[in-house]
Amino acid sequence: MMGQASRRDPFARAIRAGVTFAVPFALISFLRVVAGVIRGSAPIAYLVVVPLLGFGLFFLLALVLQVSGAVREGSGQELDVSPWFAWMVSGALAFFFVGLLARGHDVLAEDYVRVGLLSALAWILAVGVAWVLVGLWRRRGA
Repeated sequence: MMGQASRRDPFARAIRAGVTFAVPFALISFLRVVAGVIRGSAPIAYLVVVPLLGFGLFFLLALVLQVSGAVREGSGQELDVSPWFAWMVSGALAFFFVGLLARGHDVLAEDYVRVGLLSALAWILAVGVAWVLVGLWRRRGA
């Protein structure tokens, strides 16, 4: 009985999907640290710290994306990405590079990365505000 309740709980499914997403990154970081320890370029303590930090980072990323509704569990092992989130990420990449190109053409420009980041942030905020407003509009019943 308890197993069926946990299958239906969306937060438990989000945690399970977050763990599934984060474990490969923790394993990759562990293998990279093992190689670093063998070469002598990394301390032995990194064998524990780095995989834990990698797991925590990617687990929280997956959990936040699922809880916010940006990514939902699809059929089988697939994840359905919200169109709003896809617009946010792809537009931010495009605006970042457009900002870099707009300011980076000047040879003496030193703030081209800042301009790219600010233009990408402006896009993310615009899409985020629109996402929230449309969600509120739908809940209101309009």
